[in-house]
Amino acid sequence: MRPDARVICGDALEVLRGMEAESVDCVVTSPPYFGLRCYGTEGQIGHEAHPQQYLERLWAVFDEAYRVLKITGVAWVNLGDTYGGDSPIRKSTAETFSASWNPAWSAGNGGQRRSAKRDGYLRPKQLLMIPARFAIGLCDREWILRNDITWHKPNAQLGPWHDRVSSTSERLFMFAKSRRYEYDTRLARQGDVWSIATEANPAGHPAAFPVELPQRCILASCPQGGIVLDPFAGSGTTGIAALETGRNFVGVDVSHVYCMAAEKRLDGMVQTALPLEVFDNAD
Repeated sequence: MRPDARVICGDALEVLRGMEAESVDCVVTSPPYFGLRCYGTEGQIGHEAHPQQYLERLWAVFDEAYRVLKITGVAWVNLGDTYGGDSPIRKSTAETFSASWNPAWSAGNGGQRRSAKRDGYLRPKQLLMIPARFAIGLCDREWILRNDITWHKPNAQLGPWHDRVSSTSERLFMFAKSRRYEYDTRLARQGDVWSIATEANPAGHPAAFPVELPQRCILASCPQGGIVLDPFAGSGTTGIAALETGRNFVGVDVSHVYCMAAEKRLDGMVQTALPLEVFDNAD
């Protein structure tokens, strides 16, 4: 029997709050990075005025992910870093951040400037260490950090910077909910550096990870026929990996555009027709 999938368009925190406790086997996701992309959705995570506000919002989502994950479940989180700066906000920049959604940004016009507040670590040119701060915060919230994996991108393009090296890797954290959890010991023979090339996303998502990355995570920690949750599903790459490996999928995203793209990509792979679900928390 072919696996099934659900794509739910709505705010990750609100959707997860409506899910049953211990109802998913595995979480595999890549949240929006702080201040790097505009997805055209007002109030999107990643556009906060300060990294601490961004982290608080992410931690709140993962509080709910902890609740809905089975006691034997594992969560995998891919997260990139950001530099502080005082620059125009652009759709393509890698070293600026913004405080709020801006239609000019989504149109690629760069019509806003945001100055970094010089409070503590938040200074221009400072690598903000957001992945590390995120992981430490989850450890303080009962999650067990089992691995800090380096995702090395062998085909990464080198940047134009003349005063630092280019970033060719990102963090991939493996969290467990308890000391005993689902895990395929064959993966334990691998090291903590995964060299996986990036690939073009057929749905046009500018920051999607390659299918092989979530696929490795799913094969390692989700039982056959289990349920994989991605609370920041984007165009559905985690769903592709889940369905191809015989797992069911629940994806959530706040962008209606990307939810429709995910629905289109996954529809032909599931047991029954895949209707797009729109979450309404008016009640």
